[in-house]
Amino acid sequence: MNYTEIAILCLLVGSLVLQVILARTIGQLVTQGVGHLDQSLAAALTETMKTLPDALQDMSIDLPEPPNPIQALIFQLIQDKMKPAALEVKEVLRDEGGKFS
Repeated sequence: MNYTEIAILCLLVGSLVLQVILARTIGQLVTQGVGHLDQSLAAALTETMKTLPDALQDMSIDLPEPPNPIQALIFQLIQDKMKPAALEVKEVLRDEGGKFS
């Protein structure tokens, strides 16, 4: 083996070690960034949910009123009508002549 081959092998091994170190560092940075982003997103959602009712009142958006009991009853009847009926299994036997009874 001459010196150029040894130098190439050393450079390849050094490059491989450097890539492993960089990959681990990038992995740690991504993990920390995701954790920070998760905390920031949770804080932003919490703050938004706290201020949302006040913002809706300021915009004077009328929320729909809840359905009255008669509407709820009609809705329930429609739902019951849409459900499939329970199937009754009936056994049909043949008589001695081979006909179904």
